[in-house]
Parts: sequence; C-alpha cells; structure tokens
Amino acid sequence: SGQSLSYSRTLLREMSCALLVGAALASATFFFLPFIKISAHTSLIVTCAIASITMLATFIGTSLPFLFSFFRLDAASLGPPAVTTIVDAIGLITYLVIADIILEASPSILAK
Repeated sequence: SGQSLSYSRTLLREMSCALLVGAALASATFFFLPFIKISAHTSLIVTCAIASITMLATFIGTSLPFLFSFFRLDAASLGPPAVTTIVDAIGLITYLVIADIILEASPSILAK
C-alpha cells in the first residue's frame, strides 16, 4: 500500500511535468513546421505524435522501476538501452497509429 501511494504520487508528478513538456514541444513543432513547407496534415500528425510519445515515454520510464520492484527484481538490471528500445518501439507504433487516425479522418488527402 505504501509503495502504491509512492507510485501514484511519483506518476502524478512526472506526468504533470510530461504534459507541460509535451505541450511545449508540440506547440514549438506546430509553429515551426509550416516554415519548412510541411503540410497541415503532416504538421498535425507530428505535433500529436510528439505530445503523445512524450507522455508515453514518461509513463514507461516512471512505471518500469516500480514494476521491477513489484516482481522483486533489480531495476538496474534493465539497462538504459533496453528502456530506450522499448520507448522507441512504442513511440513508432504511436506515431503510425496517430497518422492512420488522422489520414483516415481526411480521405481527401490520400486522393492528392
């Protein structure tokens, strides 16, 4: 119960920070991309993906040590390259899902 409360507090703190960072990155990206001649749909896809991936990476990075502790494993045994690989794979899947959703919602884009 004590560890559950600690996890909840840590997750809330980290996710609050990730929300701010994700929003800042997404805003900067959304305003920068038109200057390099990126379409509005692509800008929307990249902007949504950056915000979502920031949140997911924070969730994974915060949760893995607690998950390892729950199973009585040493969190240090899951090295940074493994965490990075997990986050990268999930990030790529997230990007593709967001792109699919946005492109499905606007079929006229595919006709061009």
